[in-house]
Amino acid sequence: MDKISIDKVKNYIYKNWENCLFDGEVDEKEIYPLPYPFSTPSMNGFFCKTQFYWDTYFINIGLIKSNESEQALKNVENMLYQVEKFGHVGNDNSHIGMKRSQPPLLSEAVLDLYKTYGDKKWLERAYSILEKEYSFWQTERMTPTGLNRYYHSSDDDYLIVFGEYMLERLKLERPDNLIDMAKNYLAEAESGWDFCCRYNGKGADYIPIDLNSILYKFESNMLYFSKELNTKTEALWENRRNKRKELMYKYCFNSKTGCFYDYNYKTNTLSDVISVAMLYPLWANIDVEKNSQSIIKTVFDALYYPHGIAACQNKGERPLQWEFPNAWPPLHFFAIEALLNSKQEEKAKELASKYINATVNNFEKTGGLWEKYNCVTGTLDVTDEYEMPTMMGWSASVFLYCCDIIAAV
Repeated sequence: MDKISIDKVKNYIYKNWENCLFDGEVDEKEIYPLPYPFSTPSMNGFFCKTQFYWDTYFINIGLIKSNESEQALKNVENMLYQVEKFGHVGNDNSHIGMKRSQPPLLSEAVLDLYKTYGDKKWLERAYSILEKEYSFWQTERMTPTGLNRYYHSSDDDYLIVFGEYMLERLKLERPDNLIDMAKNYLAEAESGWDFCCRYNGKGADYIPIDLNSILYKFESNMLYFSKELNTKTEALWENRRNKRKELMYKYCFNSKTGCFYDYNYKTNTLSDVISVAMLYPLWANIDVEKNSQSIIKTVFDALYYPHGIAACQNKGERPLQWEFPNAWPPLHFFAIEALLNSKQEEKAKELASKYINATVNNFEKTGGLWEKYNCVTGTLDVTDEYEMPTMMGWSASVFLYCCDIIAAV
């Protein structure tokens, strides 16, 4: 892809960060106000009125690369505020969104800002708040295995409403127990992968390999922060992450394939669905030298296509949007980071190039960026569960990230 075409997309991104900034009044009957103006994933539609958790982590990557670190700091301050007020970061800051979270990447966002500013006084405050978020995941999302799951904190009235919504969204047959069905799909919604065949409609029963990799990285970050701040808690965090790794091998690892999988702790079975989530242990630096070859071969043999990497295999009764052929920007980020940690720089550069090309080609046709792409055709012919929005958010940030990868590798 030529530099002129790439620069057109970059300039579009730089110009439009401010158009994704929400600084207005909110209806406090539906949305919790936040202390600072916040970045939203999109300039219009449903995604332009609240701050979303894991979207914000990726948005901040792009903001920092665009010399907009001050706004990235405000975004993180809003998330720290949520932890102080509610005990966790919500899916978004709506009343409904606060009943669940999303992939817990706040420690990563704090790490990025600490690397940017080097402010130990700020880090000290953030560290104490991160301890509170960690406690939420270790209590409210713990399973008898000692590993974590996704779940929710909604009451039965909302579960009924959400269950009815899911019947319509996924065209499901009405189950005998609508509330139980809703609980499982709310757990899946908390994962960010809403929806996919990874959980087979039983999201509350699974120990996701990506979640526990993120929490391992959370513990690693807290270990690093504790050293920076001299909190004398290094051994605590070291023990926590070592215990998690031990349990991940016990429950989620298949020694025959050399890969980690999602684990159903209710049925004591490993999932057979291959997904990009299987690369997260490599992103988190869990025994990379030992496992990278088998994990990367398994995932890329199943999911790598001419225009990117699919989220996961399609093994369900119906196509869902976090499955083949959909290629999602955040999953490209995790996949590329996993490749870089595994010393597979050329493959990382190749995948980054695929994402750049798909983004530029669709930008030239439509004048915008999009939530996801088709990994086979490189077009917008994707599986949708709602009208796909134009995006900035992670689509823009991962584009800038991939451009840096191409330049650096």
